[in-house]
Amino acid sequence: MSVISAMMGVAAIFLIIGVGVAAAKRGHLSQEAEVQLTRLTIAYAVPALVFSNTVEQLPLEMLRDELGWYILLPFVIILAGYALAQGLGAALGLNAAERGTSSALFAMANVIFIGLPVCLAIFGEWSAPYVVAYLPANTILFWTIGNIGMMRSKGVKIRELIKHMVSPPLAAFVAALAIILLRVDMPDFVLLGARMLGGMATPAALLIVGATFSRMELRKIFAVPKMVALTLAGRCVIMPAMAFVICRIAGAPWEMTVIFTVISGMPAMAQAVLVARRHNACVNEVAHAFALTTLVSMLLAPLTVLVLGLM
Repeated sequence: MSVISAMMGVAAIFLIIGVGVAAAKRGHLSQEAEVQLTRLTIAYAVPALVFSNTVEQLPLEMLRDELGWYILLPFVIILAGYALAQGLGAALGLNAAERGTSSALFAMANVIFIGLPVCLAIFGEWSAPYVVAYLPANTILFWTIGNIGMMRSKGVKIRELIKHMVSPPLAAFVAALAIILLRVDMPDFVLLGARMLGGMATPAALLIVGATFSRMELRKIFAVPKMVALTLAGRCVIMPAMAFVICRIAGAPWEMTVIFTVISGMPAMAQAVLVARRHNACVNEVAHAFALTTLVSMLLAPLTVLVLGLM
């Protein structure tokens, strides 16, 4: 796999977004259909994606022998980024809805769909375990504090937040982790089915991004509001720098430091678009931020690798 292959993957993302624009313009993807597609994807496709990725790419031996306590570093990186985003959002005068949503976009990265192919393209197969090591923290924190922050942005009561904390994707991750720790040998057809069902998660999110863009005025697509600008700065500059510093302070191996730094600079999560649509939380801004961070982070990834290579 080459860097060109990774860029082709990014081109495919924007192609599917374009299909979403066309489908919405032609009336094939109405707002009501978006809501139903979102519910279907979050309830079934995303949990299947999380389950299959975790079971297949996070073996117990890697957790025990290669990562050790360093598996906690991504938790520290993401939590620090989330807290910083909250503070910066307040300083920029963002309202509660924008702060809750932008903090999730700022702190959590697109690890598997974009991060893994990019790292494989640039570094090779040795990077895969470190990429997957970032997945537990990213998954747990997005579907807890990220999900809660986006729900809280529309004034949901604490009781409702607690009720929704155990989301289907988080439950799927816990189930997958239990299977790994208990050394349960899953039948091939179960993993194949989960892979196939999970395969619809990212395309569904991209179609919703396109449908959202189809309802936005052209000038708003090219304008960059404060919330989107904060997300862009966080994903492309602040989070990679923060990951590098935290890894160096913790004494992490250089290879792990490099991969965690690069992964921290990957685009915003496509699943954030689904959650935004589900909770009706800044949907236009989330779609805008996802598309923009995808484009810019792909342009900056080679530069990040070059800088790290000079250290």
